[in-house]
Amino acid sequence: MAATKIQGAAALVLSLALGGCASTPKGVPQGNFLPQSVEQQWLAADTLRQLQVLYLPARTRLALAQPTTDPFGAALLKGLRTSGYAVQEGAKAAQGTDGALPLRYVVDQLGGGLVRVMVTVGGTSISRAYANQAAAGPWMRKE
Repeated sequence: MAATKIQGAAALVLSLALGGCASTPKGVPQGNFLPQSVEQQWLAADTLRQLQVLYLPARTRLALAQPTTDPFGAALLKGLRTSGYAVQEGAKAAQGTDGALPLRYVVDQLGGGLVRVMVTVGGTSISRAYANQAAAGPWMRKE
């Protein structure tokens, strides 16, 4: 029992350290790599709350060039627009010519039951690990 807790804690610390220092440059996979069984709307809602802390709605324009047909992306996009963000999608967003901040995300599994959400807005990335549909640590921010 104690060994399992130590292994879980070690995995959490490692994932947060790696997730907080990671960025998503062009060419690196982005999108959703989670099975449908994971509650992705909750993950998107938690991500939206953190984005609202860092980027003011109604004052921030975002450009989301990647497709948002997955459950996380669709919920995040809907939440962003409902909250007052101006969000461009598709080809116009990929051009990035109007001053909108590019937004990318990666949602994947780290192993050991952990899920990682990493969102990059402009040159800043935030990431957080989750275990059993609960946050497994604080949001990490890298500028």
